[in-house]
Amino acid sequence: MECPEPEENLFRMVPAGWVKDRSLIQQAITLLEELPRPYRFLFNAIFWNGERFRRFCMGPSSMKAHHNYDNGNLIHSIELAQMMRIALKEPDPRKEALAILVGLLHDAGKAEEYQLSPTGDWVLTDRGKLLGHQVTVVEWIAAAYAKYPIHNLPREHYEALLHCLTCHAHAPDWLGIRRPRMREAILLSGLDQFTGQDELMRRCAPRGSGWGSYHEKLKGGKPYQVESIPLKA
Repeated sequence: MECPEPEENLFRMVPAGWVKDRSLIQQAITLLEELPRPYRFLFNAIFWNGERFRRFCMGPSSMKAHHNYDNGNLIHSIELAQMMRIALKEPDPRKEALAILVGLLHDAGKAEEYQLSPTGDWVLTDRGKLLGHQVTVVEWIAAAYAKYPIHNLPREHYEALLHCLTCHAHAPDWLGIRRPRMREAILLSGLDQFTGQDELMRRCAPRGSGWGSYHEKLKGGKPYQVESIPLKA
């Protein structure tokens, strides 16, 4: 099909050769089905390019830090979308939709940011060096919104999505980057950092209690943990 179909769930089409963990794909399917039709249409329009969608599903979320392995970016995106939905604590599920979409798309541009070198290591592409994933995903969203008849996506929702993906609480004023003005944007900033650090700490944690192994990206040094206390102790 030449044009994106808003009713399709693209994650249902992901082959096992891309993602072996089918429970992960089922989680992604569930998240996408919880989105209203205009959001699904936008997601599909962005990823109606099969090679782009493959790289999004199969690529890492970093080169040497968190989720730096096959399917790492997809795992990280799903975790973040789920955490943001839970953190909002909205009685009306419709109000969680933007948080889910932001979580799924926040690192989507990394599909064009990394590539495998001849030695088998992940390295930055030219686009990754010059622009970065945040610019890339905004470009994709803008192109999809302009090219396809996503008429039912209100302009304010389009701008809210871009705000969440581009704002930064600690950027200096002279850069002209806007401060977070939405709950979803604040959650994205905090939980994105948490999920990355949490994955590293889990990976480097000891088998029992005590100190784990060193990782250069864990600024606080080796992770420490204690054994759980039995409930009836």
